[in-house]
Amino acid sequence: MRFRFPPHSLYAKDIDVYTFLPSVLDSRRGVCLGVSILYLCLAQRLELSLQAITPPGHIYVRYVDAEGKETNIETTARGIDVPTEHYLGLDATKLQERSITECAGLAFMNQAAVSWHKGDSETAIALYEKAQNFLKEDYLLNLFLGFNYLIAGRKQEGKALLKKSIGKAPEHVHSIETIAEDYLARRIDTEGIIAVFDEVDETRESIIKKQKRLRPPLQNTLPFARAFFT
Repeated sequence: MRFRFPPHSLYAKDIDVYTFLPSVLDSRRGVCLGVSILYLCLAQRLELSLQAITPPGHIYVRYVDAEGKETNIETTARGIDVPTEHYLGLDATKLQERSITECAGLAFMNQAAVSWHKGDSETAIALYEKAQNFLKEDYLLNLFLGFNYLIAGRKQEGKALLKKSIGKAPEHVHSIETIAEDYLARRIDTEGIIAVFDEVDETRESIIKKQKRLRPPLQNTLPFARAFFT
């Protein structure tokens, strides 16, 4: 049926368009979450049990037969079966399974990310708060909502969420995010947070722009960065 992953130049700007089911059906273009949701909807209608699996920054679906044999369905590559070990790495040593309800929350998180990167933190907050109805105490959701509270000037709410993430990491990864700790220790401010999550595209100009924006917070927090940027 020619459902395809959209070109980077399109999905990078409008990832929400390629996440929600109606637009995926209309355009036959979808990012990993959008096409995975389509697979899950079809599986529900067919009474076929599929699992939603989320490596860091990605999602695909998996079928397990009666004998326990796993078939991974890579929805961004026309459904090919990619071996599980290909999704693992130095940081991700375990794959997280998501429920249908959680997938709905992830769709709102994708939409919130678009508003965040457009500088509209208030809309991002509203969408992240909707995601909370589907994702209970999700590590990344708390982190991203906390950052947007801070950017929007709602510091008490932001700090309360960031404190939940201190010293913690999702069980499927090894590394611990330190930006929340840096903010609470006053090693970085909201401008630094914005700089870290500022998007880049395929052009050198965008990379140079982010490098310049990262320079001040890095010089303030990392001793080796002072030498690197001088």
